Amino acid sequence: MDGMKKTLSHVLLFTSVLMITGIGFGALLVLILNSDQRNQLLDELNLLYGQGAAAADAGLSVMADEIRTLLLTWLLGLSCIGFPVILALVFAKGLAVGFTVGFFVHQWTWKGLLLAAVSVLPHNLLFVPATILAASVGIRFSLILLSTLFGKGTTKLRNEWLRYNGVMAVVAAMFVLGGFVEAFVTVPLMNWVTSVWL
Repeated sequence: MDGMKKTLSHVLLFTSVLMITGIGFGALLVLILNSDQRNQLLDELNLLYGQGAAAADAGLSVMADEIRTLLLTWLLGLSCIGFPVILALVFAKGLAVGFTVGFFVHQWTWKGLLLAAVSVLPHNLLFVPATILAASVGIRFSLILLSTLFGKGTTKLRNEWLRYNGVMAVVAAMFVLGGFVEAFVTVPLMNWVTSVWL
Protein backbone atom coordinates (compact mmCIF):
# COMPACT_ATOMS: atom_id res chain seq x y z
CA MET A 1 0.00 0.00 0.00
CA ASP A 2 2.82 2.41 0.88
CA GLY A 3 4.40 1.64 -2.47
CA MET A 4 1.17 2.47 -4.27
CA LYS A 5 0.82 5.74 -2.36
CA LYS A 6 4.38 6.62 -3.29
CA THR A 7 3.65 5.77 -6.91
CA LEU A 8 0.58 8.01 -6.86
CA SER A 9 2.54 10.92 -5.38
CA HIS A 10 5.18 10.55 -8.08
CA VAL A 11 2.54 10.41 -10.81
CA LEU A 12 0.78 13.47 -9.35
CA LEU A 13 4.04 15.37 -9.38
CA PHE A 14 4.80 14.34 -12.96
CA THR A 15 1.34 15.24 -14.29
CA SER A 16 1.47 18.57 -12.46
CA VAL A 17 4.82 19.40 -14.07
CA LEU A 18 3.43 18.30 -17.44
CA MET A 19 0.42 20.60 -16.98
CA ILE A 20 2.71 23.53 -16.12
CA THR A 21 4.88 22.73 -19.14
CA GLY A 22 1.80 22.74 -21.36
CA ILE A 23 0.75 26.12 -19.96
CA GLY A 24 4.20 27.50 -20.74
CA PHE A 25 4.17 26.18 -24.30
CA GLY A 26 0.64 27.50 -24.80
CA ALA A 27 1.71 30.99 -23.76
CA LEU A 28 4.65 30.83 -26.18
CA LEU A 29 2.41 29.72 -29.07
CA VAL A 30 0.79 33.16 -29.04
CA LEU A 31 4.06 34.65 -30.29
CA ILE A 32 3.87 32.75 -33.60
CA LEU A 33 0.38 33.97 -34.51
CA ASN A 34 0.21 36.34 -37.45
CA SER A 35 -2.04 39.41 -37.51
CA ASP A 36 -4.80 37.66 -39.48
CA GLN A 37 -4.98 34.83 -36.96
CA ARG A 38 -5.08 37.31 -34.07
CA ASN A 39 -7.87 39.28 -35.73
CA GLN A 40 -9.86 36.11 -36.32
CA LEU A 41 -9.55 35.17 -32.65
CA LEU A 42 -10.60 38.69 -31.63
CA ASP A 43 -13.68 38.46 -33.85
CA GLU A 44 -14.64 35.15 -32.23
CA LEU A 45 -14.16 36.64 -28.75
CA ASN A 46 -16.29 39.67 -29.61
CA LEU A 47 -18.99 37.35 -30.91
CA LEU A 48 -18.90 35.36 -27.67
CA TYR A 49 -19.13 38.50 -25.51
CA GLY A 50 -22.10 39.74 -27.48
CA GLN A 51 -24.11 36.56 -27.06
CA GLY A 52 -25.02 37.02 -23.38
CA ALA A 53 -27.07 33.99 -22.33
CA ALA A 54 -25.62 31.94 -25.16
CA ALA A 55 -22.20 32.45 -23.60
CA ALA A 56 -23.48 30.79 -20.42
CA ASP A 57 -24.68 27.90 -22.56
CA ALA A 58 -21.16 27.71 -23.98
CA GLY A 59 -19.87 27.35 -20.42
CA LEU A 60 -22.15 24.38 -19.85
CA SER A 61 -21.00 22.97 -23.18
CA VAL A 62 -17.41 23.15 -21.93
CA MET A 63 -18.48 21.19 -18.86
CA ALA A 64 -19.90 18.48 -21.13
CA ASP A 65 -16.61 18.39 -23.05
CA GLU A 66 -14.67 18.01 -19.78
CA ILE A 67 -16.93 15.12 -18.72
CA ARG A 68 -16.33 13.40 -22.05
CA THR A 69 -12.58 13.84 -21.59
CA LEU A 70 -12.92 12.37 -18.10
CA LEU A 71 -14.75 9.36 -19.53
CA LEU A 72 -11.97 8.90 -22.07
CA THR A 73 -9.37 9.14 -19.30
CA TRP A 74 -11.30 6.56 -17.26
CA LEU A 75 -11.39 4.17 -20.22
CA LEU A 76 -7.69 4.71 -20.98
CA GLY A 77 -6.87 3.89 -17.37
CA LEU A 78 -8.49 0.50 -17.93
CA SER A 79 -6.50 -0.24 -21.08
CA CYS A 80 -3.09 -0.97 -19.49
CA ILE A 81 -1.30 0.93 -22.25
CA GLY A 82 -3.45 4.07 -22.35
CA PHE A 83 -1.33 6.26 -20.10
CA PRO A 84 0.62 7.95 -22.94
CA VAL A 85 -2.68 9.28 -24.29
CA ILE A 86 -3.67 10.39 -20.78
CA LEU A 87 -0.43 12.37 -20.57
CA ALA A 88 -1.17 13.93 -23.96
CA LEU A 89 -4.59 15.04 -22.67
CA VAL A 90 -2.97 16.70 -19.65
CA PHE A 91 -0.48 18.54 -21.86
CA ALA A 92 -3.27 19.64 -24.22
CA LYS A 93 -5.26 21.04 -21.30
CA GLY A 94 -2.26 23.03 -20.13
CA LEU A 95 -1.62 24.19 -23.69
CA ALA A 96 -5.18 25.54 -23.99
CA VAL A 97 -5.02 27.39 -20.66
CA GLY A 98 -1.60 28.86 -21.40
CA PHE A 99 -2.60 29.95 -24.89
CA THR A 100 -5.71 31.72 -23.62
CA VAL A 101 -3.84 33.60 -20.91
CA GLY A 102 -0.95 34.39 -23.24
CA PHE A 103 -3.27 35.72 -25.94
CA PHE A 104 -5.08 38.05 -23.55
CA VAL A 105 -1.86 39.39 -22.03
CA HIS A 106 -0.16 39.79 -25.42
CA GLN A 107 -3.19 41.59 -26.83
CA TRP A 108 -4.10 43.92 -23.94
CA THR A 109 -1.09 43.79 -21.52
CA TRP A 110 -2.26 44.50 -17.94
CA LYS A 111 -5.91 44.71 -18.99
CA GLY A 112 -5.43 41.34 -20.64
CA LEU A 113 -4.01 40.01 -17.39
CA LEU A 114 -7.17 41.15 -15.59
CA LEU A 115 -9.34 39.59 -18.29
CA ALA A 116 -7.37 36.34 -18.03
CA ALA A 117 -7.84 36.35 -14.26
CA VAL A 118 -11.63 36.57 -14.51
CA SER A 119 -12.14 34.48 -17.66
CA VAL A 120 -9.65 31.66 -17.09
CA LEU A 121 -8.99 31.39 -13.37
CA PRO A 122 -12.39 30.79 -11.65
CA HIS A 123 -13.48 27.53 -13.31
CA ASN A 124 -9.93 26.32 -13.90
CA LEU A 125 -9.35 26.37 -10.14
CA LEU A 126 -11.51 23.23 -10.37
CA PHE A 127 -10.83 22.00 -13.92
CA VAL A 128 -7.02 21.93 -13.72
CA PRO A 129 -6.72 20.03 -10.39
CA ALA A 130 -9.50 17.70 -11.54
CA THR A 131 -7.64 16.98 -14.78
CA ILE A 132 -4.39 16.30 -12.92
CA LEU A 133 -6.12 14.06 -10.38
CA ALA A 134 -8.04 12.08 -13.02
CA ALA A 135 -4.91 11.60 -15.11
CA SER A 136 -2.85 10.53 -12.10
CA VAL A 137 -5.29 7.91 -10.84
CA GLY A 138 -5.84 6.72 -14.42
CA ILE A 139 -2.10 6.23 -14.94
CA ARG A 140 -1.74 4.61 -11.51
CA PHE A 141 -4.56 2.15 -12.21
CA SER A 142 -3.06 1.37 -15.61
CA LEU A 143 0.27 0.60 -13.93
CA ILE A 144 -1.50 -1.62 -11.38
CA LEU A 145 -3.14 -3.56 -14.21
CA LEU A 146 0.22 -3.97 -15.94
CA SER A 147 1.91 -5.23 -12.77
CA THR A 148 -0.97 -7.65 -12.17
CA LEU A 149 -0.82 -8.82 -15.77
CA PHE A 150 2.86 -9.69 -15.41
CA GLY A 151 2.35 -11.31 -12.02
CA LYS A 152 4.23 -8.65 -10.07
CA GLY A 153 1.28 -7.02 -8.33
CA THR A 154 0.24 -7.83 -4.78
CA THR A 155 -2.63 -5.36 -4.39
CA LYS A 156 -6.26 -6.47 -4.36
CA LEU A 157 -7.57 -5.49 -7.75
CA ARG A 158 -11.19 -5.24 -6.59
CA ASN A 159 -10.31 -2.68 -3.91
CA GLU A 160 -8.24 -0.68 -6.39
CA TRP A 161 -11.11 -0.79 -8.88
CA LEU A 162 -13.54 0.61 -6.31
CA ARG A 163 -11.05 3.28 -5.27
CA TYR A 164 -10.44 4.19 -8.90
CA ASN A 165 -14.13 4.65 -9.63
CA GLY A 166 -14.64 6.56 -6.39
CA VAL A 167 -11.94 9.10 -7.25
CA MET A 168 -13.28 9.46 -10.79
CA ALA A 169 -16.75 10.16 -9.37
CA VAL A 170 -15.27 12.94 -7.22
CA VAL A 171 -13.48 14.34 -10.28
CA ALA A 172 -16.75 14.26 -12.25
CA ALA A 173 -18.40 16.30 -9.48
CA MET A 174 -15.51 18.80 -9.68
CA PHE A 175 -16.05 19.14 -13.43
CA VAL A 176 -19.80 19.66 -12.98
CA LEU A 177 -19.19 22.33 -10.34
CA GLY A 178 -16.53 23.93 -12.53
CA GLY A 179 -18.97 24.03 -15.45
CA PHE A 180 -21.53 25.91 -13.38
CA VAL A 181 -18.83 28.29 -12.15
CA GLU A 182 -17.84 28.99 -15.74
CA ALA A 183 -21.42 29.50 -16.90
CA PHE A 184 -22.69 31.63 -14.02
CA VAL A 185 -19.56 33.26 -12.54
CA THR A 186 -16.85 33.40 -15.20
CA VAL A 187 -19.04 34.55 -18.08
CA PRO A 188 -20.74 37.44 -16.19
CA LEU A 189 -17.37 38.58 -14.81
CA MET A 190 -15.82 38.38 -18.26
CA ASN A 191 -18.64 40.41 -19.80
CA TRP A 192 -18.38 43.03 -17.06
CA VAL A 193 -14.62 43.42 -17.44
CA THR A 194 -14.82 43.72 -21.23
CA SER A 195 -17.60 46.32 -21.03
CA VAL A 196 -15.68 48.44 -18.51
CA TRP A 197 -12.05 48.07 -19.55
CA LEU A 198 -11.82 46.93 -23.16
